[in-house]
Amino acid sequence: MQCVAGVTVGDPVYRTGKPLSVELGPGLLNGIYDGIQRPLEKISEMSKTIYIPRGIAVPALDRNKKWDFEPTAKVGDHISGGDVWGTVNENSFISVHRILLPPRARGTITKIANKGQYTVAEPLLEVEFDGKKTEYPMMQTWPVRVPRPTTEKLQANEPFIVGQRVLDALFPSVQGGTVAIPGAFGCGKTVISQSVSKFSNSDVIVYVGCGERGNEMAEVLKDFPELTIDVDGRKEPIMKRTTLIANTSNMPVAAREASIYTGITVAEYFRDQGLDVAMMADSSSRWAEALREISGRLGEMPADQGFPAYLGAKLASFYERAGRVVSLGSPERNGSVSIVGAVSPPGGDFSDPVTTSTLGIVQVFWGLDKKLAQRKHFPSINTSLSYSKYTMVLDKWYEKDYPDFPRLRDRIRQLLSDSEELDQVVQLVGKSALSDPDKITLDIAALLKEDFLQQNGYSDYDQFCPLWKTEWMMKLMVGFHDEAQKAIAQGQSWAKVREATGDLQAKLRQLKFEVPSEGQEAIEKKVSLRDNTTGRCLFANSIGIFASVIDEGCLCSLFRNRHTAWVKMYIEALGGAWSATSGAHLYRQSTGQYRRTRCCLGNRPTHTYAHFLRTTQRTCPSKITNFPISSSQISVYIYDIGKGGSGDCSCLSDEYYTDKRESPYSRRPSGSTGQVKLAGWWTYSTTGSECSRTGDCLH
Repeated sequence: MQCVAGVTVGDPVYRTGKPLSVELGPGLLNGIYDGIQRPLEKISEMSKTIYIPRGIAVPALDRNKKWDFEPTAKVGDHISGGDVWGTVNENSFISVHRILLPPRARGTITKIANKGQYTVAEPLLEVEFDGKKTEYPMMQTWPVRVPRPTTEKLQANEPFIVGQRVLDALFPSVQGGTVAIPGAFGCGKTVISQSVSKFSNSDVIVYVGCGERGNEMAEVLKDFPELTIDVDGRKEPIMKRTTLIANTSNMPVAAREASIYTGITVAEYFRDQGLDVAMMADSSSRWAEALREISGRLGEMPADQGFPAYLGAKLASFYERAGRVVSLGSPERNGSVSIVGAVSPPGGDFSDPVTTSTLGIVQVFWGLDKKLAQRKHFPSINTSLSYSKYTMVLDKWYEKDYPDFPRLRDRIRQLLSDSEELDQVVQLVGKSALSDPDKITLDIAALLKEDFLQQNGYSDYDQFCPLWKTEWMMKLMVGFHDEAQKAIAQGQSWAKVREATGDLQAKLRQLKFEVPSEGQEAIEKKVSLRDNTTGRCLFANSIGIFASVIDEGCLCSLFRNRHTAWVKMYIEALGGAWSATSGAHLYRQSTGQYRRTRCCLGNRPTHTYAHFLRTTQRTCPSKITNFPISSSQISVYIYDIGKGGSGDCSCLSDEYYTDKRESPYSRRPSGSTGQVKLAGWWTYSTTGSECSRTGDCLH
C-alpha cells in the first residue's frame, strides 16, 4: 500500500504468505485505523507528521500494553474453534472481552496461563491435537474477505433504535438488519450515519469512512471523544465502544476497496463475543469507484457506467455478512451485525448502478430528498420513497411495552400519504376548495412534518429521541387529529375548532423540546399538557374546547361510542364534577331558553338519555341544590331510568320541567329505592328528592 514510484523490472518482491488479514483482540476499541488497519494515532506519534511516511510498519494492536487476563478453562479440557478460554477487562464500557480460540483450531489444553497481566502477543494457551502442540496468544488474525463462521443464523426480531423519530417510528430496522441511505451531496447522509454511531442501542460501533472527505473524518474524531453515554448511571465516552476506520479520498484506492472488508471483519469479531454491533459504511459509492478503478487497471470488461460486471455480487457478499447469529463455540452466545451503508449517487440519481444494486439487497431504504434538505428539513427522509421490510417482524416486539405503536405508525403514514395527494389538489384549486376533514389532514400532517419528523441533530434536547418519547408524541398528535375529526363530523367548521384549540396545538409543537435525559416519568409529570392558569389537563381540556364549538349531537356521539375517559376529562376540564345532588343536566350559558335533547346510547335493554339545559341565568333553578358549575361552564349527567322507561326523565321532580312531563319518581312504588345508572358507568340510588352515588365510577 506504499507509493511505488521508482520501482523497476527486476526489483525483488517478497510474498507475505497470507491474504490481507486483520488483527483481532483486546485493544481494538477506542482505536483509529486506516483501510488496512494501520493505527493512525501511533503512526502520527512516531513520524511527527500529518502524513503516513513510506516504509513505516506499526502493529494494529499495542504489543506493549498489558491486560488483566483471567482464564476460564483448565488443563485437560477439550476445546474447539470459537470456545472462550479467558477474559480481559477491555474498558469500563465493555467490561468483559472474551478471548476466543480461532475458528479452525481444536484439541486438548495442555497448558494455560494463570491469572495475571500479559500482552496480546504472549502465548497463554497450548493445545494438543494429533500429537501436535500449538500455542495461542490473546490476539488472532483473520483474512478480511472471508466471513467468520457461525453455528446458526437467527431471525432478527429486536429493533435497531437510532434515536431519529422518522426512522424509529416509520421505517425501523432490526438488530442484524441491512440499511441503505442513498442521497445527493448535502442531504445529510453523514449526519445520519454519525447519529446512528453516537446514539444507537448497539453495544459496539464500527465506523468506516470509505473514500469520504478528510474534514468529515476530522469531525468524527473531534466529536466522538467528547460525547458520552449513560452506563449504569455513569457517563462513559462513546469512543470506548467505537472503532474508527478512516480511509479518506486521498488514500490509495486499493486500501479504500479493502476498508469495508476490514470493518466488517472487526464487526464480526465482536459479534462472536455475543454483542450487538452496528457498522456504518460511508460511503459504499466511493468503495465502488475504487473497485471500478482497480477493475480497469486489471483490464477487466466494464459494465454499466464502467463498473465491473460483478459489482452486484460484491455488494451482496458484503451485505450478507450482516445478521443475527448463534456464535461458534461455547458457552452459547447470540450476537448481531447491523450494516448501515450510505450511498452517494452522482447528482442524486437513484438509477445509478450502485444504488440499484444496493436496493435489490437491503431490507430497509432510508431515501434522502434533496428538496427537503434545501428547505433545511432534517433528517431529509422522503416518507413516500422510503420503506422497511421489518415492520411486521417488529410488531410482536412492540406488543410487550408499546402496544399502540404499530397502530400509531400506520395512522401517521396514512396521514402523510393523504396529505401528499391533497397538496397536489391544493396546487390546482387552492386550499379553500377542500372540505374540512381534508383541511384537518393537511394541517395535522404539517404539524407532524415540522414538529415530529424534523429533528435538530445539533441540539441537546432533540439530537436523540428514545422510543418512549417517540410513541408519546405520536399518541398525542394522532389523538388530537381524531378528536378534531369527530368535531367536524358533527357539522362544525375546522376554522372555528382550530381557533379554539390554539393553546393545545402550541403545546403539541413544544413536545420535542423536552430533554429525554430527564427521564420518562419526570417529563410526563412536568409536561402533562396542563393549562398554566387553571392547572387543568390541557389535552383533557381539548374535549371541552371542542365541545365549546359543537352541538349536543357530537356529545351524544361521544357517549354513544362509550368514550368514558373523555367524558370524565371533559367534565373535569370545564370545572365540573360528577355531582351526587344534581340532576341530569348540561348547563351552559346560551340562548336564554331551556333545551333538552334525547341521546340514546346504542342498543341497550333500557333507555339512556342525556338532557341538555341551557340558560343565561347565573344560577340554576332554585330547588336544585349544590349545583357545582357556573353559567359559563358545563356539566354532563347521564343516567339510565330503568327498564321499560321512555320519554324525558330526571332525578328531579316534575316542577323542574318546563313542560311538566312525567318524572321517574311517579313510576316508582312508594317507599322503594330505585337504581339510576349514569351512562352505564355510574350507579346512583334515588332516595327522596336527590340522587346519591352508591357504586364505582368509570371502568
